[in-house]
Amino acid sequence: MALLIFGLLLWCGTHFVPALAPRLKSAVMARVGTSGYKGLFALTVFAGLACIIFGWRSTTPQLFYVLPLGFRHIGYLLILIAFIIIGAAHYPSRIKRAIPHPMLTGVALWAFTHLLLNGDSRSMVLFGTLLVWSILEILLISRRDGKVTTPASPPWKVEFVGLFISVLIFLALAFFHRYFTGIPIINL
Repeated sequence: MALLIFGLLLWCGTHFVPALAPRLKSAVMARVGTSGYKGLFALTVFAGLACIIFGWRSTTPQLFYVLPLGFRHIGYLLILIAFIIIGAAHYPSRIKRAIPHPMLTGVALWAFTHLLLNGDSRSMVLFGTLLVWSILEILLISRRDGKVTTPASPPWKVEFVGLFISVLIFLALAFFHRYFTGIPIINL
């Protein structure tokens, strides 16, 4: 569990720097340049992600609750919606017009749904932390940047291509879920 918590601290701490410690960000950028800062940021985030994955896999979970099996399908639908919202952050979309922070909103929905579906100790730590982090990030970024400018509506072709890519990524991650979490969600 310690490795999982350390990974979450790296992930959250690194992501909080731009909103909570802009002077630290500026100082690092002045020392190593913009590319160096981005490289350090990415390296720290990936290190945190690796610690989260290995910490997750090495932690023996303690079970607190189990939802009835029928809720799994509702959960999968909510996670698919989360992926569609996350995907909308990467291109001009109507979703981005309705949701000011689609990446973080999608992560919050993804974490909330995983928290509902997985009633064990390591899930509560991981998904509870990511849920709180994503909500705090939305609030901090909104406070820092003010009102978000909504993009123009894109052509429907762009919207459908983005939706298709989001669904493909969802399906790929559902298939490979067993390999990075140890928990299969698609049985072949």
